[in-house]
Amino acid sequence: MVTLMTIATMIADVPTGLNLILNGLSTDWPGFLKLSSELTIILTVFVSLNTSTHCLISLVVSGPYRKTARKFSYEYEFVGFSKTNTEILVWFRSSLNSFLPISRNIELIFAAIGVLVNIFHLAILTRPSMRTNCINVIIIGIGVADLFVMGSICSDNILEALEGNEWFVFASFFRYSIFPTVITSIIIYLHSSTFGEKYCVKTSAWLGVFMALIRYLVVKNATNSVSDKMMKPVYGFLTVLVCMMISSLISGIYYYRASILKIAFWIPPELCLGYASDYTEPIYAFIIDRSFFFEPIFGSQSFKLADGLLKIAIAVILPVLTVLLLRELGVARRKKSTLTRSEQNSKKSDQTTKMIILMTVASIISEAPLGISSILQVFSGRSLGLLMLSADLIENLGMFVAMNSLTHCFISFVIYTQYRNTVKNSFRCKIKTIKPNKQFDQQNVEKLWKFSSGNSNSLYKV
Repeated sequence: MVTLMTIATMIADVPTGLNLILNGLSTDWPGFLKLSSELTIILTVFVSLNTSTHCLISLVVSGPYRKTARKFSYEYEFVGFSKTNTEILVWFRSSLNSFLPISRNIELIFAAIGVLVNIFHLAILTRPSMRTNCINVIIIGIGVADLFVMGSICSDNILEALEGNEWFVFASFFRYSIFPTVITSIIIYLHSSTFGEKYCVKTSAWLGVFMALIRYLVVKNATNSVSDKMMKPVYGFLTVLVCMMISSLISGIYYYRASILKIAFWIPPELCLGYASDYTEPIYAFIIDRSFFFEPIFGSQSFKLADGLLKIAIAVILPVLTVLLLRELGVARRKKSTLTRSEQNSKKSDQTTKMIILMTVASIISEAPLGISSILQVFSGRSLGLLMLSADLIENLGMFVAMNSLTHCFISFVIYTQYRNTVKNSFRCKIKTIKPNKQFDQQNVEKLWKFSSGNSNSLYKV
């Protein structure tokens, strides 16, 4: 910082000093005196520029300066709070903002790994040996939703990186302009991060709730035929459809005001050769109607409130179901002697329950903070600071959603024996056995028989 300020000062002051010397030596030459006066006017501009660079240099180079400037600007966002509360909120907002690039990178890493892991996860779950009960079908639905969310995060980061290139059209929507309007809209909706966040995340969370609920009902009614009926794969398929309908209904509040608009035309830059002089491509953008943000009932605030309450509801319902599930599991173990099921089926049932409980805990950790942040955003009122604070908090918590999606495969592999066996069978992992040599065994038996017949007092076990 000092070096840059020194260079800026030299650029401004050295010519000014030389001009003053020229002015002092040109008293006898009116022409040089006039030239020196005109140079003084011009060099005054450099002096003014030098004074304005100090702030910019400090802002660009000095970390403490930027931190103080950010804190100073944050204080004006939290108007109406006490001094102590303002300091706490400013510190919290500054910390979140500083951690945001790190959380985005963590989220991207987990998402990239999650895409590969979930592809493997779905390849195992869709095997015929796994599609045998309701719970496994629901886990397939969760895996599909997780894969879409992870892919959405990765595609957003790829598009953001590509948009820095001059040859790349904003959001790559231009390549879909050759399709009819309806198909174009559908493809852009599917490529929208909003779709992945608002639809698939909710679907995955609600599938987790229904999975825990069904498991609880099955364990509770283990002594009658109801549990066997509920565990049929068709009920898992119906559960996935119901969750998709619930998520579609909630997401409809957001999407019914969305539209795809042509906002500009892309003109190839000079470095892009091979294009005609009048070549252009339309640029589309995902636009939300402004009235959506001001409607009292079906507006932005209602959507955020409903979204936040549902996330908190999930975080409340899942622990309750977990406690009930553990209680019923204990009751079922105590009544184990009265059940007609075999020991192997009982062990398999316990593994399924443990797997669901671990998935439930992971969902609670990812959903509860997001729900609280969404509600905070609704009740922030006119406080710009609280609004920005909740937005930063939601962005930072995005990495927990990616982590939750990544854990499902590992939980299934560690806990679920049926899942591990399917993995082994899919990759032909079998224990190598050595076939016995029948000729060798027969010779040994004959020798032992002869030896034992000669020693009648001896007893041999062959």
